[in-house]
Amino acid sequence: MLKGYRSTLVGTTSVVALALASTAPAAAQDEQEAQAVVGLESIIVTARRVEENIQRVPIAIQAFTPEKLADQDIKDIWSLTKNIAGLNICCSPGDTSFIFLRGIGNGAPTYFADVPASASALGEITVSLPIGNMFDISSVQVLKGPQGTLFGQASNAGAIIYNPKKPGEVFGGYVEASAGQYGRRSIEGALDIPLLDDKVLFRIAATTYARNGFAVNVVTNKDHGDQNYYIIRPSLTLRITDDLEIYTLYQHDKRWDNTLPFLLEDFNFDPPGKHPIAGTLAFLNLIFEGITNWDAARAKVLADQIALGDYKYNGFSTGCSQTGATDGSCLFSWVRAHFLTNTISYNITDDITIKNIFGWSFGGRSFSEPSDTDGSPLTVFDNGSPRNTKTVSGSPQWSDEIQIIWNNLFDIVDLQAGTFHRAQHNEPMVLYARTLGFDALASARIGKTSNRSRAVYVQANVDLSALVEGLTFTGGIRETWDKSVQQNWSLNATTLAVNSVSGGAGTPTGEGHWSNLSYTAGFQYQYNEDILLFITNARGFGSGGLQNVYTKETFQPDVLTNIEVGTKATFDVGDWIVRANASYFHGWFNDVKVSVTQLARRVATDPDNLIVVTENAAKAIIKGVEADLTVVPTDWLEIGGMYAYTNTNYTVWPSFLADPLGGAPIPISLANTPFSYTPFHKWTVRGTYHLPIDQ
Repeated sequence: MLKGYRSTLVGTTSVVALALASTAPAAAQDEQEAQAVVGLESIIVTARRVEENIQRVPIAIQAFTPEKLADQDIKDIWSLTKNIAGLNICCSPGDTSFIFLRGIGNGAPTYFADVPASASALGEITVSLPIGNMFDISSVQVLKGPQGTLFGQASNAGAIIYNPKKPGEVFGGYVEASAGQYGRRSIEGALDIPLLDDKVLFRIAATTYARNGFAVNVVTNKDHGDQNYYIIRPSLTLRITDDLEIYTLYQHDKRWDNTLPFLLEDFNFDPPGKHPIAGTLAFLNLIFEGITNWDAARAKVLADQIALGDYKYNGFSTGCSQTGATDGSCLFSWVRAHFLTNTISYNITDDITIKNIFGWSFGGRSFSEPSDTDGSPLTVFDNGSPRNTKTVSGSPQWSDEIQIIWNNLFDIVDLQAGTFHRAQHNEPMVLYARTLGFDALASARIGKTSNRSRAVYVQANVDLSALVEGLTFTGGIRETWDKSVQQNWSLNATTLAVNSVSGGAGTPTGEGHWSNLSYTAGFQYQYNEDILLFITNARGFGSGGLQNVYTKETFQPDVLTNIEVGTKATFDVGDWIVRANASYFHGWFNDVKVSVTQLARRVATDPDNLIVVTENAAKAIIKGVEADLTVVPTDWLEIGGMYAYTNTNYTVWPSFLADPLGGAPIPISLANTPFSYTPFHKWTVRGTYHLPIDQ
């Protein structure tokens, strides 16, 4: 059967889809396709860990079905951001990326098949397990605001949920290929194989994707910013009895690319006093023998960049580790990972279900050449070292969550309760780093870390229709206990002899414990079948951590307390169908973890000096409005758009500034500083035209 997308794709790609033969009746399939075209589709989400219609969930959510992802050519988190209000990302596809949701960086953990996936920093390398692509999934959901109760990682900004497609009961599948600009080519497919009718169901899915880079090093004519990956994902459903089901999924993925450096025009090449490193006379005297030479070097590279224009580089200053090249054009990295999840669901009665959700990320490996974060031939801001020639092991992580779902308790309560446990550790190895980009000032170290998180939670939806028809109260609490242990060895970069040891279990810099209470409380009013009104107060937090600073060895969790008022409505305007979802939020962000320049010391015997530490030194207000509108004027046209106004502002943030003349540090306030990567306004307009032709 040929299955063609009837929507014009956003972007430059063209897609041809070929589906494998299916035994589903043609009439039923035609009816489903007609329903998908006429009117607005019903999206099922798991924002409260059970399946619900998105229009009935009192949370600010944007979600995408596979059809919507295909219509808008969304392939990964970077292309997803263009359609999500309040979601932004740094820094570039294929590079280490940080997700900002409503202004909070990395405050929205990723869930894949109900299992939290994490990123762990190991020296200069960041390994993310697994790769979160929009491939062969049943839905992508972005939950906004603190998720105080039902999610197993600190989530003060929200959560991003990927639900992969499960094995089907009918033999069939699909194959899809695409091509586009910059040599883009991809192919993906999946096949359902019922091994035992309705009892043993198997699915195998795989994809590969490649796209050339769009930034060029003119010295070597080598492009950067490319994307390459493949994913293999088998899954199996076993229905032991009508009440007992076991679902298992395994994924292996690999990504590789030539890293895109920062564009030179985006980097701060200001005179002394404005940049924390380049703004020191000691740095200028050491590297450039004075400010005059610095100004001359700076002027030349900036002039060269202006002459080249955007997305071209006049060479880099980094060396290469594995390729043996000497032109500094490597900037290459790769990462591979393995992921396994197993979910056991048992219906004790018609109203009581118990689940065990187990996840395991393992066998991860990665490698990254030194990076050039100033994007120029100047040896100013280079990370890593060419001496790091070995691959880095990822941080194995396992998690286990037990859920009890009890519906119709006392005929008015739907209850969820559970426990959560997650553990993670790294495999220590020697990592080299260059100070100010020079091998002559190289250092070496070994780091050993382990992290553990435990939690218990309960949440209930109470039907208050006896008081007010359509009124429901939702309340829940979660207590979380976190533990982190780390130890670091400083080595001689030449002999690898141990210079010093810091941290370790039982020491102030080596072991930290934190606990935090988060909650959700709110009312939702189902005015009629199509209009929902809600108000929610939720509290979430970001995890605490360790650092090697005397008397400042730990920093505490930061906490966001948020109030949100919103509506979800579907209605008719004449013959037009309209869906309008909107909310207003106001959050108080306290004990915010920020990098602060302070007078401090690494060890007790050192003198006080200006160093950058992480402290709970700031407070902020996060407020704004988000809206999503979809209009269907006819059965062949759909028009939509989203708008977000996000106002984030620090109200407290003390720091110090070094005196360029060598005097006492100058106290300064960074209050009123806006959040990074958080525009005040963000909007998108979209349109879908369904070709009025037969299948």
